Amino acid sequence: EMLRSLVGSEMCIRDSGSKGMAGSLPHHPVSSVSFRTGLEKLPASLEGTVVPDGLQVDAQGNLVITPLLRDVMEYFLSTLGEEDLATIVQRLQAYFANNLPATAAEQAQQILNGYLAWRDNLGQIPQAGGVDAARLDVDAVRAQQQAVRESCLQFLGQPVCTAFFARQQARDDYALERLAVTRDESLSAEQKAQRLAALTASLPPACLLYTSPSPRDS
Repeated sequence: EMLRSLVGSEMCIRDSGSKGMAGSLPHHPVSSVSFRTGLEKLPASLEGTVVPDGLQVDAQGNLVITPLLRDVMEYFLSTLGEEDLATIVQRLQAYFANNLPATAAEQAQQILNGYLAWRDNLGQIPQAGGVDAARLDVDAVRAQQQAVRESCLQFLGQPVCTAFFARQQARDDYALERLAVTRDESLSAEQKAQRLAALTASLPPACLLYTSPSPRDS
């Protein structure tokens, strides 16, 4: 599972978002559909579900940026293909306006614009192929990850990138370093075990659930 992350959850976003997005950004198409809450006549895949509780504001009415804000956007964007991008954007705009004070809703909209542009830009980043440990090109994966992170900073800025992706980036870095250690033939089995233990110990506590050794590491 850790190796799967090396080819990038961001690349999965690129693939899932590619339908209907190419060429549509940064200027969104205009939908003829209008919404009051954003929840009217949801697509079939969202029936019986609830929107993640990811909209928070501070005492001054400003949007609080958390990983759950991304979950809110992805909740609606997951229906791409059932609805076109323009309709989904209209839903999100209405949902923000209906659930946030005006300043926070505008801030959420700005982040949405950057997030969509970032997703679209992922299609320009070469993907490091293969998830098999024996075939994975570590340098290519590192280059891919760096390009994805730079793209995020370009379109979303450091505070949003940190809130949305810091945990995933820590897991990705861990997985790469773990793979490098297991491939290092200059290390004895004991040295590998020590380095892997040190890597795990360096992870933030929230990431420890994702560090179970893969059978392919052995």
